[in-house]
Amino acid sequence: MRAVSLCLKEFDGIQSLGKIGQGFQDFSSLFDESYAVSHSHPPDLDFFKQVDIFFAEWGWGGSAQKYILELRKHFDKSRLKIIAYSGCWDRFWKMLDADLLPLMIEAGNACNVFGCMLDDEKEFFQALYPDTNVIHLPIAFNVENDKKLAIDPATKDKNLIALAPHTSFWYPTDARRIAITNFLVFRELQKERPEVKGICWSKEQHIDKLVRLLEDLGIDNIAIFPHCRRDKFLEAAKHAYIGIYLPWQLSQGQYPINMASLGIPMVLNDLVETHTRLYPNFTRDNFNVGGLISDCICLLDNYEFYTDIRNVAMERVDYYNIENCKKRIMEALGD
Repeated sequence: MRAVSLCLKEFDGIQSLGKIGQGFQDFSSLFDESYAVSHSHPPDLDFFKQVDIFFAEWGWGGSAQKYILELRKHFDKSRLKIIAYSGCWDRFWKMLDADLLPLMIEAGNACNVFGCMLDDEKEFFQALYPDTNVIHLPIAFNVENDKKLAIDPATKDKNLIALAPHTSFWYPTDARRIAITNFLVFRELQKERPEVKGICWSKEQHIDKLVRLLEDLGIDNIAIFPHCRRDKFLEAAKHAYIGIYLPWQLSQGQYPINMASLGIPMVLNDLVETHTRLYPNFTRDNFNVGGLISDCICLLDNYEFYTDIRNVAMERVDYYNIENCKKRIMEALGD
């Protein structure tokens, strides 16, 4: 089966037709033959005659939608299966030009499947695109491979806490912002457990800013590592005993997926889908500092409780595995 992904101008990526490898959002790479095409050129109709499935990241600038509608002029839903998939819901609506909404609606209904990054969005997008099958389509991970990196908790330093993902500052336009709740909870935890120490990751251009932030909060026992490739990040993160992650915005929540695969229990807020899916009944309001500290202490002091939380997360994280993602796609297409 031949599948193709569309590269948008809103993102860095492949800008010409070519073979692509496994990536976080390269859904076409789940199939035997995968290629990428650029938004900057009109569809090569002869090439698309050989294509079975076309994946388009939805974006907000209109380029993906125009590309989809151009394809639909030549290939109906039975001939070319088109799957669009959304990014973070709040970011989409922040960036969307209201003048583009009719285009968004027409293109959405022209798709066979619309995949939501967050399961909570399904009813919303189904109402917006009634002619399309709307499903939950989170980013796929090689969970089985990541689990091989997990180490026995008994061999870990119980005082080591992972505090932030390997991209501490989220997007270029938001580089001035960071969720300080992670570090504030850690600081208050240190008052009760002075022996705890933290690790976190940041892009190199933001490390100085993060150092100043920690100094302003009066924290000096956190090691900051530069942003690194995902495999190196996982290799370093696996040594943490627990993690604290309290993001300030909606996201898919890749970090808890990584940590659950590594068998690391997390103290999380209840704002993100992966938090509540992987750690059911163990999330809190983002600003309940006392409760979050209490959760940290429960994990540090009660090994039986720690093991229960760890096992549930490691079982549930299989939902995001590559094969399960591909299965959801094929079921949605009716194949």
